Amino acid sequence: MGRVSIQIHTPAAPHLDNAFSYGLTGCKRVEHLIDIYREARRKTGKTSGRVWIHLADILRAAVVLCHAILEQVLRDLIAVEAEWTPEFLQNIPLPGAKHTRADRFSLADVAAFKDRPASEIVCDAVWEHLSKRSFTQVADVVEVLTMCRLDVAHYRKFFPAIQELMERRHHIAHTGDLEEDSPGRGKQMARSISADRVARWNRNVFDFIWELSLITLRKRPNHAMQPTAGRSYA
Repeated sequence: MGRVSIQIHTPAAPHLDNAFSYGLTGCKRVEHLIDIYREARRKTGKTSGRVWIHLADILRAAVVLCHAILEQVLRDLIAVEAEWTPEFLQNIPLPGAKHTRADRFSLADVAAFKDRPASEIVCDAVWEHLSKRSFTQVADVVEVLTMCRLDVAHYRKFFPAIQELMERRHHIAHTGDLEEDSPGRGKQMARSISADRVARWNRNVFDFIWELSLITLRKRPNHAMQPTAGRSYA
């Protein structure tokens, strides 16, 4: 299995290039996990029925990674492409570990930043806020698209599979994918999971990110630049 890296290059939006390249390459990483699972299952000689729980954990890891990749792309979109309205900024505290509430800081707190440009402080605060934010339902995705002035209706075809992915990731992360029904004969402690379903979710995320890259980068040259927050992928 060779290395796969997908690179997008448009001079108008280098940070979005990096974000989308990271997202698309991330989906290939998930695809590799699915391939590893399938190869491991083939080597067991078991071609039907439930597999060992620890073998299926490869797929559960793939679900968590796929969701994490999607979250990172959404964070980058807000950081680089979204309009930071007063309503958005008023809920973000000053940067720094001791600042946890946007509505509670003193002049002494502000004085700590007196030698830094205001735009830099805002960017740091936004990114610190985004780095802690989770996206756990389709409504969160809609919020990001709206902030970026993108046509939500255009992306609705991706929403059902994204919601399925988010719900399963939540169940895996918070319960270890616990099977709620009482285990009986032939039952396992974890929910059943299939490579085909995880592959479908991953392909849906890949297509969603690809579609975002086409539309966002196409409109970027005419987009008014603003100070941007975000992670460096260099």
